[in-house]
Amino acid sequence: MGASDFELVTSPATPGLSFTVGAVTSGSRTAALTLSTGSSYVNPPASVAVRVRASAHSGSAALTSKTLPVTPLASLVLTPDSISEDGGISTVTATLSHPTSAATTLTVAAAAVSPAVSGDFTLTGTTLMIAAGATTSTGTVTVTAVNNSVGAADKSVTVSATAAGGNGVANPPNATLTITDDDYGLDVGSVTGQATEAGGTAAFTVALQTRPSAAVTVAVSSLDAAEGTVNPSSLTFAPSAWNTALTVTVTGVQDTVDDGTVTWDVRLDPSSGDANYNGLANTDVEVTTTDDDGAPGVTLSLNPTSVSESGAGNVSTVTATLSHPSGAATTVTVTAVAGAYTVGAGAAATIVIAAGVTANASDTATVAAVNNTTDEPNRTPTVTATVTNARAAADSTTMAVTGATLTI
Repeated sequence: MGASDFELVTSPATPGLSFTVGAVTSGSRTAALTLSTGSSYVNPPASVAVRVRASAHSGSAALTSKTLPVTPLASLVLTPDSISEDGGISTVTATLSHPTSAATTLTVAAAAVSPAVSGDFTLTGTTLMIAAGATTSTGTVTVTAVNNSVGAADKSVTVSATAAGGNGVANPPNATLTITDDDYGLDVGSVTGQATEAGGTAAFTVALQTRPSAAVTVAVSSLDAAEGTVNPSSLTFAPSAWNTALTVTVTGVQDTVDDGTVTWDVRLDPSSGDANYNGLANTDVEVTTTDDDGAPGVTLSLNPTSVSESGAGNVSTVTATLSHPSGAATTVTVTAVAGAYTVGAGAAATIVIAAGVTANASDTATVAAVNNTTDEPNRTPTVTATVTNARAAADSTTMAVTGATLTI
């Protein structure tokens, strides 16, 4: 009698479960049957009904079915399973495929996979407990990455556990933790000084975070040439001087626009025969340029400058001109003078000058002389206006208005 004389039937179906037949006991024709599991034995039920019956050709009667408990499978879970070497932390927990009637203790260990070394991480805590009747662990076990300044490939750590109790729970399969390298990059210092339109300068330093295998060239460029220039236009780091900081100087550019303090970027674009540095993304450094132009003044002009009290000739057109451009639109609202002149209604009362220019030839206002019945000398009121401008408001300044004299 051997294995070929028997057939294993399980309920529910349990892939990966098999049996072996021991030696036949002399004189009794009985043998021990041992159940075992294979690689496809996953997510087993808590118990399985097993019936071993004689194969059809043996002619033997079926044996009585028996329900057997199934030992649960333990698993390790890493959350997350990939961490940065800059102090990243992964939490280790354990689970069982189904509860068991006895508590399970898992003792956790972690081992570096070459070229990683034990100094690349620390293991805090080693014990996880899964209570009887539970499937998830309690206790705290963490793996923390240890930072360094050496550029290298990502590293691996094998996390394992030794199981005890749980009615024979076996050790869980190992889990792999990945520690990603963060050492390829530019080390940019803080911006010092202040770029100004009057030629004031700011500066910052640049170095590499790790030693490259080949020289690294960093192209330096201004992303707003109207606000500032940079010097030099490139920085070169030899492998032997990778951590020697080099300085970038930023100089403000003069303009005639009241544009306040403008924020813009200096771009750093690395390239190298070292693929790790050659593949780095650009780094943008934020700088500012302060303005020295102040709020512009507004001058009003009339055409004609002399009008009659009544009739078709009593209207004059008003235009406005700024002394220099503003970084914001300027709205000029002409002010009426009672008894002297009125101002056109709606759009005819305002003039809008766009940002960056000093006048708007297509936008004018009108004033009309007020007639009276008094025989008097010519009247000469001053046409003036109020001004609104967001740039001036931000600077808490007032835009001066130079009015125009109207002869009536």
